[in-house]
Amino acid sequence: IATKVKSAGEIIDNWTDIQVNDVLTLDGKHGAINALASFKDELYTFQDNAVAFLSISPRVQVQGGDGLSIELGSGQVLDRYKYLSTTSGTINKWSVLTSPKALYYFDLNNKAVMNVSENSNKLSDDKGLHIFFNTNIDTNSLSIDNPLEFGISSGYDYINNEVIMSFKQQAKPSFSITYNENIGQFISLYDYAPSIF
Repeated sequence: IATKVKSAGEIIDNWTDIQVNDVLTLDGKHGAINALASFKDELYTFQDNAVAFLSISPRVQVQGGDGLSIELGSGQVLDRYKYLSTTSGTINKWSVLTSPKALYYFDLNNKAVMNVSENSNKLSDDKGLHIFFNTNIDTNSLSIDNPLEFGISSGYDYINNEVIMSFKQQAKPSFSITYNENIGQFISLYDYAPSIF
């Protein structure tokens, strides 16, 4: 549901003025919306088994016959959505992470670290960690999605350009794994799992 545009110095907060007719509904068969992430000024939603791109206030600039540019738009804040994947999603909102280069999340159903692009890529499978995640993941405790107790938390190291994901588990040993964006490889495996970064 969209609200009105926020402006400085307003007496009534426009973000509290809900526009009942400006609603965009995603397909519920893919599960609840567990996380939202902004990446390169675009908004992505994460459901249990799907990842979607949301088009918000799209504008296209075209050249008129008289040489003047014209900006076209639909007039709606929430214009449309497009599913990037209906076979991968996340129930772990704390695993969703944006870096300057990519958008990452952990898909507990597929037991894989994923990278959002036009198609969601199984990054951990591509880098040879398919068997590692299938044998070392405790699905029951990670599905709790409370990193203070059990779940997945993630963070980004801006100095070394590294994605860090921690898996705090009950039935299997907890661990953290690091992916370096500069070399495009998983580089470290730690036997500790902090709750927050």
